[in-house]
Amino acid sequence: MSKDDISYWRFKSIRDPIHGFVSLTERETRLINTLWLLRLQRINQLGHTYLVYPSATHKRYEHSLGAMYVADQIAVNIGLDKHQREVVRAAAILHDVGHGPFSHVFEEFLQDVNGEDFTHEYLTYQIVKNDEEIKSILKGEGVDAEDVYDEVVNILNPEIESYEEPILRDIINSSLDCDKLDYLLRDSYHLGVKYGLFDLQRILHTITKTKDGKKLCIKEKGKDALENYRLGRHLMHAQVYEHHTRLIAESMFLLALDIAKENNDFMELFRFDKNNPTKFLSNYISLDDHEIYRLLKEIKGKSKNMIEMLEKRKLLKRALVIDIEHELRDVRQRKKLVDMKDKKELRNLADDIASRVGVEPEYIVCRNHAISIKLYEKYGFYVLKEDEHVEDLDNLSPFSSKVKSLIYFYVFSHESVKDKVAKAFSDITGIQITK
Repeated sequence: MSKDDISYWRFKSIRDPIHGFVSLTERETRLINTLWLLRLQRINQLGHTYLVYPSATHKRYEHSLGAMYVADQIAVNIGLDKHQREVVRAAAILHDVGHGPFSHVFEEFLQDVNGEDFTHEYLTYQIVKNDEEIKSILKGEGVDAEDVYDEVVNILNPEIESYEEPILRDIINSSLDCDKLDYLLRDSYHLGVKYGLFDLQRILHTITKTKDGKKLCIKEKGKDALENYRLGRHLMHAQVYEHHTRLIAESMFLLALDIAKENNDFMELFRFDKNNPTKFLSNYISLDDHEIYRLLKEIKGKSKNMIEMLEKRKLLKRALVIDIEHELRDVRQRKKLVDMKDKKELRNLADDIASRVGVEPEYIVCRNHAISIKLYEKYGFYVLKEDEHVEDLDNLSPFSSKVKSLIYFYVFSHESVKDKVAKAFSDITGIQITK
């Protein structure tokens, strides 16, 4: 079947609540039915956010389809050829297969075990490179089948800094990529909030590429839609992604994982050997939200207790919240908390507080959490002016701010001992909070 035949691109259609009908080729239909993609049907897009917004139970799988739809719209609108279009569609479908249980939060645990470079992007690359079924589909079958395997692998490889067709990678991973353009609208829809809404159609209508063909940019007449998108991303972080209840749930989940490190059988599942990735991947393919809970409860003891608290929504509460920049006038005290980022140091402080208050250490959690002001951070958004020169959006935007981030220091505990915990914190650190 020729790529000029419309039925090639519409071999199968799936109804999506955000984009309407999402059409797939025969190759893509096979991709979404691989075990790695089907596994994403069992992983929440927003982790434990359903404990704040009950309808936040949408999955990585549907987002992968949405990202592919947006990637294709970008590819068509900037004039990519049919082969390039096929490559970015496949890369978009596969861009999230490396995510672990509850999405981003599990990444912190894997990085503790395997190093900071062990991101979900790196895992995605390893999966696509090593899985025989995915490899077979991307290489194609038959005399006339087209091989897109190497190009997809290279786009998804985070270890390659420069790519021979950078515009293809820009569609998958950049400030204006198919991932963000889909998940902001999708998350807003499922949560029932309006913070992440923006004019996607205006962005797609005005999207183009720089004169050298290496970067995505927006025509000047679409600048306001780009500002709208930037504002939406900021508000979703402020109201959803950084919500304190979500942070509490994630901290409890990470603590359960941290306690489980004492169990060698459990840890063997998550140690990655570059020379033999098959062992890790054969375990990881079955790992989803329900399976990690089962494994942690199987260990029993404190890890099991923490997971059961999450299942019953018996969450720790905020005993103390310090807006470091605005509530601490003493420069030394401010620096002390800003610099308190080491996991072991935070754990020692929590243990010390627990000892003074007389509760089990796992029921006290300290967290240093920086919330970036997404509205003002350096994005790398580009606007194509009418005279054909490209300008950074930051030079054209009416928005400005001196505050680049807010840093909060949290101490979580059972509600019954919140006051005692706050006092113990002050006694230990010498930091007195007056409001």
